Amino acid sequence: MLPLYMDEDGETHIDVRRVRPDLRITEVYLTPGAQAYPPAVEAVLAADLVVIGPGDLYTSVIPNLLVEGVPQAIRNSAGKVAYVCNLMTKRGETDGYKASDFLREVQRYLGGDEAVDVMLVNQEPAPQEILEEYGQEGSYPVEADVAGCAYMVTQVICKDFATAGTLWRHDAMALAEAVIGLTG
Repeated sequence: MLPLYMDEDGETHIDVRRVRPDLRITEVYLTPGAQAYPPAVEAVLAADLVVIGPGDLYTSVIPNLLVEGVPQAIRNSAGKVAYVCNLMTKRGETDGYKASDFLREVQRYLGGDEAVDVMLVNQEPAPQEILEEYGQEGSYPVEADVAGCAYMVTQVICKDFATAGTLWRHDAMALAEAVIGLTG
């Protein structure tokens, strides 16, 4: 198992896929320690809704949670905290992970099991031609194990959040509608 870190240039050192594809990343850290911009912390604290994701877990989502002040602000936010689970795993990073694994990692970096209130996760299968292409790269859809997530958050929204094209990505309008629905 390898740690992931970002150096002072912001570059990630994660490409273990070519050398050791059997290893998973177990820890992420930044060097040197980054600090949140105070007005951004104030905005998160006052927000009605904080949305985390979508994005690759260890290269997009977690690095934002490593910035000093961000996890604390999210935990202490006045509003709901929603996590949008990524559609795909990433070889050498999250291969074999399920939605509950992604959620558990986000909660771990936020510093608490109750740090996330709502999880949005795609339930529709990827088209076969997309699966074949991603499979060649060692990536697969994240399994939406709703039962595994349900005991970790107040609400799991599991529906078709995907759009297919050349790549399989989140449908921005489907996500926007679901997020707007959370604001009540």
